[in-house]
Amino acid sequence: MKPQFKPIHLLAFIAAILITSIIFYTFNKKPQFVYADNPVWLGYLKSMEGKITEQPGAVVHPWIKSAYELCGLPESMHDDNQTSWCSAGLNKVLDMCGLVGTRDARAKSWMNWGGAIHTPKQGAVCVFKGTFYHATVLYNEKPHEMNGESYYQCIGCNQKDTIRVSNYRVSELIAMRWPTKSEVKNE
Repeated sequence: MKPQFKPIHLLAFIAAILITSIIFYTFNKKPQFVYADNPVWLGYLKSMEGKITEQPGAVVHPWIKSAYELCGLPESMHDDNQTSWCSAGLNKVLDMCGLVGTRDARAKSWMNWGGAIHTPKQGAVCVFKGTFYHATVLYNEKPHEMNGESYYQCIGCNQKDTIRVSNYRVSELIAMRWPTKSEVKNE
């Protein structure tokens, strides 16, 4: 006996193809990166190097305070000697450059921001996981050797209590991100 082909089978087949296509497109579409040749946030960080530093005691630098506020941290946490400000500072830098960051003071929040890149690129937002998470910006895309280990030079906030270039182990890099059209502020 021959199986009967019914119109409902055709509809189910078409629906399955459509759903598969949508899922494939959603998970395989390439992000539309912005500022590919001119990471303006890198220039901003360079211009701020050494100018923003933690203050002794309970006084918080006004720039750092505004970075905490941008991330929604309550006033009770506005202590640059106790509360890490690498992520809050990066949010502030990107905000000043017309981009929307994570608006989260946790460095780990940058893991899914923007689009993933897999080749080191000067200006990439990087997340490192050593003892703690740290969010920073790749300053030199070529790692260098030091004491038998490979390091990236990165510029960022809360690096030895200021904005500066520091070395981070390549082995501790867990995310490298670049802004997409979704992160451009709509004024």
